[in-house]
Amino acid sequence: MTPHRLLVFGDQSANPCSTIKQLQRQAQDSPVLYQFFERTEQRLRSQWTPVTIAEHGLLRQFESFSSLVERYTQHKDAVVSGVLHCTAQLGSLILLVENDPSVLNTSTFIHLLGFCTGLLPAAAAATATSAKQLLILAPIIVSLSLRLSLEAHRRSWAVEPSSDSWTMVVSNISAGTVREELKKFQSSNSYPSHKQAYISAKVDSFVSISGPPSTLELVANHFRSHVHEIPMRLPITAAYHASHLPKPDLNNTVRCAKVPDLPIREKVNLVSTTSGELYDARSLHQVLGCILKDIFQNPISWNNSLQSVRKFARGETVIVSGVGPTNLNKALCRALSQEGVDTIEAGHLIEETECPIRNNPNDVAIIGMAGRFPGGEDLDEFWETISEGRDMHTKIPLGRLNIDKYYDPTGKTRNSTTSPYGCFLSRPGEFDVNLFNMSPREAKTVDPTQRLLLMTAYEALEKAGYSDHQGRRIGTFFGQATDDYRETNAGQNIDLYYIPGGMRAFGPGRLNYHFKWDGPSYSIDTACSSSAAALEFAYNALVTGDCEMALAGGGNILSGPHMFAGLSQGGFLSTTGGCKTFSDDADGYCRGEGVGVVVLKRLDRAIAEGDNIEAVIKGIVTNHSAHSTSITHPHSLTQQRLYQHVLQKAMLKPEDVQYIEMHGTGTQAGDRTEVESVTSIFGQRRDSPLYIGAVKSNVGHGEGAAGITSLIKGILMLKHNLIPSHSGITQLNRHFPPLSEKNIRIPQSSVPFLPNSKYGKRRILINNFNATGGNTSLLIEDPPPSRKSTVKTTRSHHVITTSAKSWKSLECNKRNLVDYLRSHSEVGIEDMSYTTTARRMHHNFRKAYRVTNTVGLINEIEADLRNKSSEIHRPLERPPIVFLFTGQGSQYPGMAQDLFESCKIFRRRIVELDAIAVSLQLPSFLEIISTGGQAISCISSVQTQLALVALEIALVDLWKSWDIVPDIVIGHSLGEYAALCTAGVLSVYDTILLVGNRARLMETYCIPYEHSMLSIASDARSVEKYLSDEGYTTCDIACINSPSATVVSGPMQDLVALKNSLGDTRSTMLEVPFAFHSSQVDPILADLRRLTATIQFQAPRIPVISTLAAEKVDSEGVFGPEYLIRQSREPVQFLQAVEDYRNRGIDECSAMWLEIGPSPVCLGMLRSIQSVNPERMLFTLCRGQSCWDTITHALSCLYDARVDIRWSEYFREQSASLQQLDLPTYAFDLQNYWIPYEGDWALMGSTIPQNTTSNVPRLVSTCLHRIEERTDGNGYHAITFVSDLTDTALLQAIDGHRVNGLGLCPSSVYTEMAVSAASYMQRTIRCSSVTEDMSVMHLSINCPLVVPQNCEGYDIKIYCKYLEDKSCFEITFHSQTDQYPQEHAQCIVRFGQRAQWKDEWQRTRHLLKSQITYLSDPSRTGSAHRILKDMVYKLFSRVVTYGERYRSLREVFLDNEDYEAAATFQFSPNVQTEKFTISPYWVDGIVHLAGFAINAHPNVPDGLVYISTGWNDLCITASLSAEKQYTGYVRMQDSGHGLYIGDAYLLDDDGIVAMCAGLRFQEMKTSSLHAILQSTAKMAASSFAPELATEDITVRDNQSSIIESPQVLRPTESVFRKVKSIIAEEMNMDFSNIAENVRFEELGIDSILRMPIVSKIQEEMNIYLSLSAFDDYPTLAALRGHIQDMIGINTSNGSRNISSSMSPIITSTPSSKNDNLPPDSRTPPSNISMTGKHFNSRPILLSGRPIDCVQILFLMSDGAGSPSSYALLPALPHGTAVYGLESPFCHNPLGWNCSFKEVATMYVNAIRKIQPHGPYMLGGWSLGGIHAYEVAQQLLHAGEKVQGLLLIDTPNPNFLGHISDPVVELLEDTGIMAAAERVNNGKALELERVKDHMCKCVESLQDYIPGSIDPRCRPDHVFAIWAAHGVEQWDDDAEVIVEAKDEVRQLQQWMKQRHTSFGPNGWDRLLDEIDCRVAEGDHLSILRPPWVEKTGQLVAEAVNWFMSGATA
Repeated sequence: MTPHRLLVFGDQSANPCSTIKQLQRQAQDSPVLYQFFERTEQRLRSQWTPVTIAEHGLLRQFESFSSLVERYTQHKDAVVSGVLHCTAQLGSLILLVENDPSVLNTSTFIHLLGFCTGLLPAAAAATATSAKQLLILAPIIVSLSLRLSLEAHRRSWAVEPSSDSWTMVVSNISAGTVREELKKFQSSNSYPSHKQAYISAKVDSFVSISGPPSTLELVANHFRSHVHEIPMRLPITAAYHASHLPKPDLNNTVRCAKVPDLPIREKVNLVSTTSGELYDARSLHQVLGCILKDIFQNPISWNNSLQSVRKFARGETVIVSGVGPTNLNKALCRALSQEGVDTIEAGHLIEETECPIRNNPNDVAIIGMAGRFPGGEDLDEFWETISEGRDMHTKIPLGRLNIDKYYDPTGKTRNSTTSPYGCFLSRPGEFDVNLFNMSPREAKTVDPTQRLLLMTAYEALEKAGYSDHQGRRIGTFFGQATDDYRETNAGQNIDLYYIPGGMRAFGPGRLNYHFKWDGPSYSIDTACSSSAAALEFAYNALVTGDCEMALAGGGNILSGPHMFAGLSQGGFLSTTGGCKTFSDDADGYCRGEGVGVVVLKRLDRAIAEGDNIEAVIKGIVTNHSAHSTSITHPHSLTQQRLYQHVLQKAMLKPEDVQYIEMHGTGTQAGDRTEVESVTSIFGQRRDSPLYIGAVKSNVGHGEGAAGITSLIKGILMLKHNLIPSHSGITQLNRHFPPLSEKNIRIPQSSVPFLPNSKYGKRRILINNFNATGGNTSLLIEDPPPSRKSTVKTTRSHHVITTSAKSWKSLECNKRNLVDYLRSHSEVGIEDMSYTTTARRMHHNFRKAYRVTNTVGLINEIEADLRNKSSEIHRPLERPPIVFLFTGQGSQYPGMAQDLFESCKIFRRRIVELDAIAVSLQLPSFLEIISTGGQAISCISSVQTQLALVALEIALVDLWKSWDIVPDIVIGHSLGEYAALCTAGVLSVYDTILLVGNRARLMETYCIPYEHSMLSIASDARSVEKYLSDEGYTTCDIACINSPSATVVSGPMQDLVALKNSLGDTRSTMLEVPFAFHSSQVDPILADLRRLTATIQFQAPRIPVISTLAAEKVDSEGVFGPEYLIRQSREPVQFLQAVEDYRNRGIDECSAMWLEIGPSPVCLGMLRSIQSVNPERMLFTLCRGQSCWDTITHALSCLYDARVDIRWSEYFREQSASLQQLDLPTYAFDLQNYWIPYEGDWALMGSTIPQNTTSNVPRLVSTCLHRIEERTDGNGYHAITFVSDLTDTALLQAIDGHRVNGLGLCPSSVYTEMAVSAASYMQRTIRCSSVTEDMSVMHLSINCPLVVPQNCEGYDIKIYCKYLEDKSCFEITFHSQTDQYPQEHAQCIVRFGQRAQWKDEWQRTRHLLKSQITYLSDPSRTGSAHRILKDMVYKLFSRVVTYGERYRSLREVFLDNEDYEAAATFQFSPNVQTEKFTISPYWVDGIVHLAGFAINAHPNVPDGLVYISTGWNDLCITASLSAEKQYTGYVRMQDSGHGLYIGDAYLLDDDGIVAMCAGLRFQEMKTSSLHAILQSTAKMAASSFAPELATEDITVRDNQSSIIESPQVLRPTESVFRKVKSIIAEEMNMDFSNIAENVRFEELGIDSILRMPIVSKIQEEMNIYLSLSAFDDYPTLAALRGHIQDMIGINTSNGSRNISSSMSPIITSTPSSKNDNLPPDSRTPPSNISMTGKHFNSRPILLSGRPIDCVQILFLMSDGAGSPSSYALLPALPHGTAVYGLESPFCHNPLGWNCSFKEVATMYVNAIRKIQPHGPYMLGGWSLGGIHAYEVAQQLLHAGEKVQGLLLIDTPNPNFLGHISDPVVELLEDTGIMAAAERVNNGKALELERVKDHMCKCVESLQDYIPGSIDPRCRPDHVFAIWAAHGVEQWDDDAEVIVEAKDEVRQLQQWMKQRHTSFGPNGWDRLLDEIDCRVAEGDHLSILRPPWVEKTGQLVAEAVNWFMSGATA
């Protein structure tokens, strides 16, 4: 007889990880097993995130089984465990079937035993009839296990939210004894049923006890003490076999998993391990219903299972096989043998096979695409170009290069091109820096190909419906074949971003980094087929499961002459124009530009996710023409084999292809060979025509972009149902075979391309070959039919969103949306909502609209566009979200009926909660929520209270499923139970139990409606006083809801009397049956105390604002039984709770308040407490309103507040009936960042000339000397002018205006500079004439510009920007030295407003004339003073001394009372050599008349002066002349705070010719003015003479008033404007375009850019910002506050004061501090070489804050020279500052010509500038540690104290000191060069410079003898950190060490070989005692993620040790 087979599937007690790993190894040799893992992973990825994302404690995203295994070893949650066990069992079953197919034969008797979840794979074994069917079924069963495990987790988490074990086993004890002990234990502790332990299994000699982890812990203690049995915990973290818990809706689970209903095979016995009986079922669905009941409800019985096997065996032999991780097969064999059954235990099933992996080709969908091509800014325009047959070739534009210099048709000129043609993009330099968080500086350096890749990728993703929550396993594959921009444009001036901006690998890498994808990233160069190769890589990555989605494409931008010259020399290019593909006169190809991207997914996944599919890739194949006559020559037979292969992969015939997009470059050999190969394969037996064409005839040969261009053309043909005409043929190539005979056609006009009933789908073959012999073909076909909406939405309101990264883009996006809606009136509003939310990426500038139809949407958006006041500031951060839980009195019948009927998630949760209540012997409340039914007064309190709390719990779960999670919760009265449940304090079961039984106690002990509650519109204190005064002693205050709302509880009759006595005070009787929080509750408290004693209270996971204690609770110990007792009896202090929230410094106005409950009751109270924006007060439900009305309103407001919503989950229930719309793509905020190629250095073959702008005018005007830079952007043009103070004429103009003996730049010089700059730009850029009339507006002088004693190197920079939209020029003025830029003033210039001014002045002319006459009337003796010129300027000299040319006032009539004056003017003539637009000597007269009117007035006391700080508008309508005499008038008025404002006029005989309106003069003390000017002069002097020491400048207390004047000296503003200007300069961004509320990361300030910014701020301002400051203060606004704190500026009252600490930070240079050291404390002099003395070490603040009371750790740079090695170290505790010291030779290593000790001296000098005296803490990594040792020696020798020396993996100096001639190659053998490469990878401008520095550093060690330090003056502590592992680069190359030179072998061994014991490594001979620690990682990785965190902890430990020693 044939033996019976018994397959045993175990439970979850065994570890599945080893089985999974073994199966994965076996999958490499088993095709079926390989496919099982691949299909299962794909299925899990598609289902994991949606079903688990809102669950506590679960893995949030599935990546692979390897990641699951790692998760299981760290955190055993029920879901991961269930999936792994099921996968391990099914994988083992597949392997068993593969080795023994008879397992599934119908002729073999099979008995199946499954324990617990092992029943699921047992069911698969019972129904599958073949390995193929099992392979289909197995992934479905695994996905079912995922859903069931989640159900188990949810059910268990509701009982007790814990991830600890739910099961333990006891042995050698009977089940009866266990049952009795459990009964005894639980009855004595009064556990509620859901918290009780129970017997879940009786297996062999073991009994399994299950229950909540907290209960199990107590049970275990009980068994230890009473039974003396030690239970063993099992790794089962959920409740199974629990009959007392509600049964989940498992039928729905099976339906959702889409399990096929297969019949159960004959001769299969699937046994219930509960009853021991066969399952009474004939199909898989039926048996699963029974199985799931056994898993969830019924306990396991070993004896029953054993007897069933014995019964079925009937004396036959039984072969027992354990399937998957289990040991039960051994126990079964033993037990069956004891029963007399003959058993054989099968051997291990996982055996090696030798089958190769066989992967079948899979279809891949193209779901999105975008591109930029010649003739097409988008794909619509590109299609127009193609469909109309345009040829886009043109002469190379001047913007690329000056082709006239490079074009030589003869080819004789060196490096010239014979072809002047190409096909070009219209605007290749434009880019949106805001969207991609890139600084303008970086953008300019980044190759435009990469920039366009970012933008086209973004557009393609939008077309694909990509959203922010679609996973990270996305790969990028990009083809590029040239580096024109890097080599030519960016190479002219190599910048910081030269490497990451130009290297091709950064193109796709930048995509991954920006979108945070961790899939593969490849930059591919296969010459002309680069983009096709990228497509093939992407296709294969999807097929093999390396990624879930892929972006593939290619790009080509032509900007340099080299490739034109090289291709011309090679004969590739056409000399006559475009690509003449297929034409007899074809003479080569025309180069073309283009960037294209497609988004790819596996077809099945794309269909499942509802993507819009553009086309389907059936296969891609590449081969090589190895047998061609030359590498560049095509080969026909190879191409034919290529076509055959791709057809085979696609399982198609040649006649199935209707169109071939040819490679078709337009070369004779290429065209002929390709046509021959195509006709040979596709021209046989064709019934229907085959069309061929080539897009190169339209847009040229895109080279690296050619393949993607052809693919996109093919997809557009399918989309538009058209084969476009082929252009460029004059006569068909005579060498072609007869095409018409083969039924092959070249379309000469457009041909309809419609699906054919015979062939079904249309198919296109696309060829893309390369010049190196590679050939690639891909085959695409029509997409499957698109999904149409079939189900009408049940939601009444919908949310439509739009967002952007800039305000401009947001507005454009809105307009585009309106335009789309107007032209697509047929679109459904639900599809619009779905597309704009769930299928879009979302940004900070955002707007949501809540509408019911598209017409309403159009109206709302248009109103929004019209309403400029709607331009609200974008939120910087997500606001805190507060969940408010409504209390009693808010219930009503059917309070969530609408939501219950229309939302499955909510309905399911309510049903689950109702089932929990019923299981706890509480009444059902379902009807109250779902249908209404009876009135609330007719329903028991138990039901109404349960309904309220259950409703709130279900609403929280609903919001969480949409990713709306509270940051804090607050509950009112009964609502606090739901709040505590949400916070994790109470489990769901406990919450339902407590609420239901508390209400039941009220019904038992209290009479309904005997007591009640009265709401009174008054404050609590008044109510309390009234109750006391009026004798209402039976009434209690129950709720303090707001300052004007108090609730009183008491007997009904007393409350009625109270209400009647209140008179006009409004009051309302609440509809509640009991008086909660009053004496009526007292009878229930004892029973309630006993009930709560059985409950376990957890620490809040979410902070709770307690309405009992009126305080925030976020720790354990507050919530417990006593709290709930008090909460029931004592008043609800809602008012005090909210006020506590506010008092804790939390801005309640910025929080989002979301009420969870049936009506917005608490929000009304909140509104009475504080003023909150209505859009921040949200509610979920409201009586009388549609639930989707209220929910969409809340979602819209949350979205606008920058709360990220998981829209995919919001639409999950509707997604099958929704359609993704093809909406307009993102409106980019574009500016031009193209670096033009200048000069002809490439043609000459020499280096770039240093000055390529010699044709720029050297002199614009006398005050404006030269042009430094021109820039153009989107909507503006700008020029930076430079004025040199050494110029005699300019210096005379400024020096002629002397204040306190110093030349002070007057406003008139600023005016002349501004008008000259604007006039120049008006003529040269706007190409229009300059009118006489001009206006200088809003002149503001921020900081005085004082002429220094030495003007050498002093420049004034004038930045002039013309704004097209405002038709004006914005001008700013900076002084510029080598070290210190400073902004001084700004203004605006306009031209051409003469007519307007003349009309206005004409009306006031007679009034001015009459006032001038009045003031100058000689009869007014004593009322006015007539002062002549000499006296005018003598009086003026107490304030300002004017040079003779400024003295234009001839006489002045000064009013005796008012600050009013008239004057006559005579301007001095201009010098012939001067060139003024408007003479500053003349303009100043108008201004200083006003100054004289104030400063010379008799009412002005001594000691005060008035200084001009600018004006509002200076208008001059005609040219002024020195030949004419003018009159003037001025009147100034006191505006308060010492500021005088007035208007000044200049008139001639014809009327007013000039006016200065809003002229401002600020009052200050003469002494203060002197101090300011002297301070400014000294600051300037320190900049021009850095070798001279400067003094700290402080302001005396009595001068504080000056500093407070905002217009005279604004330290906060001037300092921060300087910081901002440095940031702007380093970013290469316009100063005015940097908004202060934008995050630095969005501006593109990355880790690369931070270092130069911080360094420059430190150098030029002596402000020490740390690198981490950009993280800690992520915006300019935040950084401003930080800097104010640093320099001691108080802005609390709006004033700005300089504290005593500010002066040295702002005004002193680092050297000044060292100069103040006493002589004996200076570092001993050393004989520094002549080279060395010109170099200094620069300290960089890495973290912390350098203030007096904080210790500082100084870290010397390693051999690479830069302190950036330490940049990732975490900040140290206690604010300890960390400085990294840059090597003096970091930027010029070849200048290193001094000893190692001399370099250490430079470090000492740098350290002492920061910290003049010890105690010091020093350290360094690698070679930096040796520097630190020598620095310590020198400081100790100088008598200083070194309290700590830190050596971070520092080799002993003797390892390096004996290496002779340490050249780069030799040091590379040691491995230390890898440090330089790793640290500077992608960040350094020149890696060679870093390596040179390393060599110089090691070379300097040759003569260094590190003598031991005198024991009497050693460092207090020495701390060494060693890397645990050797450098990995030698792991597979051990012989390197053996072969190395003797002189480096010792260092090699130290770098590689690490031991388990780590000692001082020779340092103890130099330093004596050393404390050693070990850090994970190797020498190169301990300061990089992930190990840097651990290293940082050890550094912190060292510093704490150092400091504790110092303290002691």
